[in-house]
Amino acid sequence: MEWNKILCPVAFEEGSVAALKLAEKLVAKESGTLILLHVVPVVLAPMEWALEPYKAAEQEARTRLEAIAQRLAQGFKRELIVCVGDPAQGILDTAKNLMPDLIVMSTHGRSGLAHFFLGSVAERVIREAPCPVLTVRPETITSKSAA
Repeated sequence: MEWNKILCPVAFEEGSVAALKLAEKLVAKESGTLILLHVVPVVLAPMEWALEPYKAAEQEARTRLEAIAQRLAQGFKRELIVCVGDPAQGILDTAKNLMPDLIVMSTHGRSGLAHFFLGSVAERVIREAPCPVLTVRPETITSKSAA
């Protein structure tokens, strides 16, 4: 299977870095396009609060994505997308609009009450995505690279 266009949500934590490394390897083989996406999560607030604080968060996320993109290998295209909203919905909307061949994303691997209360972005994306989703657990990558 060819992975010409891969969407990789980046949450700026260890797990998304591991997913990004894998996505980079997959897309480099095809000289395709790697789409880096960060969704700035909206915190529920009273309606009178302006969205002004999110503009700064969007700009910071874009700066961080640009820095990450600069460190990636050569030989494939990069697209950077930053949006504000629910992370799972932002990933799904981006996937529906851009129709990637694959989504590569991290999972936190929460279970029990933490999973119940926090939900799972990866789980929702897996259920609703219009394309295959490859999830990466950070400890899997770390343990393989240490061996």
